[in-house]
Amino acid sequence: MCNKGRKSDLQSGIKIDLEYDVFKEALDKDYFCKRADGPYMKGKVWPGECYFPDYTKPEVREWWSDLFQELIEDIGVKGVWNDMNEPAVMEVPNKTFPDDVRHDYDGNPCSHRKAHNIYGMQMASAAELAKQCLIPGHGCLNHQPILKAHDTVLRCSEARP
Repeated sequence: MCNKGRKSDLQSGIKIDLEYDVFKEALDKDYFCKRADGPYMKGKVWPGECYFPDYTKPEVREWWSDLFQELIEDIGVKGVWNDMNEPAVMEVPNKTFPDDVRHDYDGNPCSHRKAHNIYGMQMASAAELAKQCLIPGHGCLNHQPILKAHDTVLRCSEARP
């Protein structure tokens, strides 16, 4: 990661907490993945019990990328690790979403069985969009990683203060 500035580890799940503005907004806008029978996909990851944004939906990716503005501009985050976006879920046998979770899949609804490998990539693409919009010189690749998905590093120009 870049040598200067704060780094942040972001989880794919958002803690279920009606006092947390990010959770509340996603809930109000119906941005979370749902099970085939209707309820939101709920699972435990590092923050505790979470719902999971459907990063396969363009509107959700745009919303997620907009959340980076405060991290980058106000807090000074220079590096982000998109973690647990396989998506990982603790305390279940296969450690990921069950196949009956539904995804928007860019307007082509499907099961998690089809979207499993796309989910984390789309979370990372939302972070990449934020980088492109918020970090000066984003178009120039100078081998300074700023965004890291679980198994993928997205390169960017060095973030400037």
